[in-house]
Amino acid sequence: MATRVPEELLKEIFRLVLHVPDQLFFDTSTSSPFMHVEVSTSALLLVCKRWLRIATPTFYDTLILRSSAQVFSLYNAISANPRFAEQVRRLRLEGKPQDILCGVVKRMTTLEDVCLALNFEYCTKITTSLLKLLRIINPRAIALSRPRQTTLKQTLSTMQVLSEQARIWSKLRTIILPRLYSGSHGSLGTLETELFAIALDSPAVQCVVLPVEDDSAAQSVLRSRALTGLLDQRPLTIMLLFPGVKFLPRTVFDGLKPAHRSLVCFRDNGMPTGTERYVSDLYKNQHEISTLWSDQLNTAPSNVQSTIWRAVIREAVTLREGAQAKSFINTWFDSIGVDGYTAASLLKTCHNFAQHHVVAHSDSAAQGCLDIIGSRPSLASNIRTLVIKNNSPITARLLSTASHLYSVQVGVFQEDFKILREHFSAACSSKTSIKHFVMDSWYLVHDIPPSGSVVGLDDDFLDVDYMSFAGWNSLVSLRWGILTIPFTSPAAENMLAQLQELSTSSACDGFMRWIVACQLPRLSRLSLTGLQSSQSVPAKNAQRAKALDSFLTKHGSKLTDLTINERCVRKAQLLRCSNIATLRLGRDANSSEVSNLQLLAVKELFINWYCVPYSLPKSWERLLEGLYAGAFPGLEQVTSLSSDFWPTSAPAEGAVLWQANADERLRARGVILKDKDGRIWRPRLELSSVLRRSGRVTGRRK
Repeated sequence: MATRVPEELLKEIFRLVLHVPDQLFFDTSTSSPFMHVEVSTSALLLVCKRWLRIATPTFYDTLILRSSAQVFSLYNAISANPRFAEQVRRLRLEGKPQDILCGVVKRMTTLEDVCLALNFEYCTKITTSLLKLLRIINPRAIALSRPRQTTLKQTLSTMQVLSEQARIWSKLRTIILPRLYSGSHGSLGTLETELFAIALDSPAVQCVVLPVEDDSAAQSVLRSRALTGLLDQRPLTIMLLFPGVKFLPRTVFDGLKPAHRSLVCFRDNGMPTGTERYVSDLYKNQHEISTLWSDQLNTAPSNVQSTIWRAVIREAVTLREGAQAKSFINTWFDSIGVDGYTAASLLKTCHNFAQHHVVAHSDSAAQGCLDIIGSRPSLASNIRTLVIKNNSPITARLLSTASHLYSVQVGVFQEDFKILREHFSAACSSKTSIKHFVMDSWYLVHDIPPSGSVVGLDDDFLDVDYMSFAGWNSLVSLRWGILTIPFTSPAAENMLAQLQELSTSSACDGFMRWIVACQLPRLSRLSLTGLQSSQSVPAKNAQRAKALDSFLTKHGSKLTDLTINERCVRKAQLLRCSNIATLRLGRDANSSEVSNLQLLAVKELFINWYCVPYSLPKSWERLLEGLYAGAFPGLEQVTSLSSDFWPTSAPAEGAVLWQANADERLRARGVILKDKDGRIWRPRLELSSVLRRSGRVTGRRK
């Protein structure tokens, strides 16, 4: 089979398999993304001689050297065939440079990108090997990484050498600096000065990328004299990377001079963009995009605003999932402090977007959308998804204006219930096209006393039908944050005629009585959590457990997907759900009740047990013993949704042997183990156990 695939197709397959994205190659975090590699890419070269010939040029395109052994292997390979060095385009070096590496790099005539992880063994001065290496290379882009354990003195000595070498690098265009942490080093200003000195000494540098850990470190950088002096002398583009940070206040940029604000850009490295070459491609129009952070955004020329929003929408359109697109636009809105006119510009620019995802965080954003819809009424019919996080008459009017809504998400705070009753009842009653409705209620459970009344609201408010569900006969999915108000509307039964998914994180007694009485002919997915509250009296918990028993007796056979997070659930109740194909167990699920279930239809089992000492190991042990004994006969895969797949509190030696044994025994009965990212689990064996099993001698030779 390996010899039948056309060579052109093989080249494309090898390019996709062996490609290393720029996000990983230029990663400057404290832990290397290549520390744990599941699949060896060199295995492709060992299939046959034909694959070896075709894949070798792509294999040498990007090199990641993490140890001295890899450096010596590369030296031997290039010494045997010097043409391999001409294929190297990107080089990432992690660890201490070797003298032998300098001779190899000399032959890499096409080297463009270099990433140096500054985890070198310094004493008081820079190593001669690094000096030789820096004098040889002439990169187009260079990234510098510094782990936390590297001292400031060691880093500064390296910065000084790099600053001297940067003057003779004629091809250098982009510098990616090490990540800065707020509060981790007392002399942060000194480090910033040395970092920006590298860019200042490089005559060809156009862009400086600076990852920062949080907004405090960003403020320290933007208010530093080093950055001000750099921008005063050279109009460079400064990009701030905020890995994992989803909100950036506008006050971060208050320390910049007005003339410098158009030169500073923001990017969330964890935000999906559909663009891999973020160093060169994403920011090739950075001067126009940087206008987003200018105080004169609303007065900018219309063509500039149009270019900005087209770039934003292009990124959103490339996302396949609507939730990711909403998250993308949401992040942009939060980061730039968008107002109503900017939101209106967004709506005007994306009127050809197949499915609109409009996010109204404030009254001004909602009013901006209403203004543009008023001038062009046809745009109202294009809105499919609406996210409202500020309940007011203006946002309610926006909800009623969108005539063809498909999905609605409403955020409700404790003080907004009356507003919701007053303004949203009429707006929601006419939405006959809604299929998905999400109510994120941040009404705290501990504010509800055992009596069941709501603090801060009238007691009779619980008996008010605050939303009219008449006409909602197309509803497919209903998700509620916390149900503190029971449904009393007769139209609710008609609303649930087509309902397929029901989810809530907490439920009151009225809701449980109502949901048991409903028919729910199409219900297939159920997620009920929070039935037992620590703030409720035991009698209330017993009533809710009884209601759940009645519900599963009536509707259990319809369910194909069940999420449970309750200790009150018993084995006899789950056996009524005979057609479940997917079972999800939350952290409070009783492992003793589910470990030996004989549910034939279950194919997938998702575990979300937290790593709690003395409880998680026992839970996993009960579940595994039940699987060994034949529980869930039709099970095909087990997926852990927690960060630690196996208990970390078990004894190290016993855990190693027990984990490997579990993997082998479950694989024998056809069950695949996966982690939270969907990757197939492999035993994390200690080196000593591997050596003992392979029969090799451990310890040093005398």
